[in-house]
Amino acid sequence: MSEFRALLFDVGNTRLKWGVLRKDRIVRTGVIDHDKLKQQGFSPLTTRLPASADYVLVSNVAGTVFATRLASVIGIHCGIDIHFARSEKAAYGVINGYRQQRRLGVDRWVCLVGARAETRSAVCVVDAGTAVTIDAMDKTGQYLGGQ
Repeated sequence: MSEFRALLFDVGNTRLKWGVLRKDRIVRTGVIDHDKLKQQGFSPLTTRLPASADYVLVSNVAGTVFATRLASVIGIHCGIDIHFARSEKAAYGVINGYRQQRRLGVDRWVCLVGARAETRSAVCVVDAGTAVTIDAMDKTGQYLGGQ
């Protein structure tokens, strides 16, 4: 196993946030605006990342064009395929409340999965990014809805 276990990316509408997970701890993080990536390419990002990883995990709401570019750049940089999270009907102890599970944004889905990993209690997840979202989940992991 390499020194770094995983690279984690949270690709929002305005910024890309990243972290390096090593032995179950995030040991390094960073943020870069999409505008900077458009102007300068991905080198301001890749120069700050380790050259190898065992896994690359991504939550992406910036669309397929950005996802394709990121997958290509990180694939070349790290020599590894990246894995994109997607909203599921049920997984990791969370039950999606939508009939069409992909209607629940992947960013909100991974927040619910993260909350479920931390507690088996009912939770209210507040995510304050470009938009503020509030989602509720009961103690069984059933998604109850949100704004």
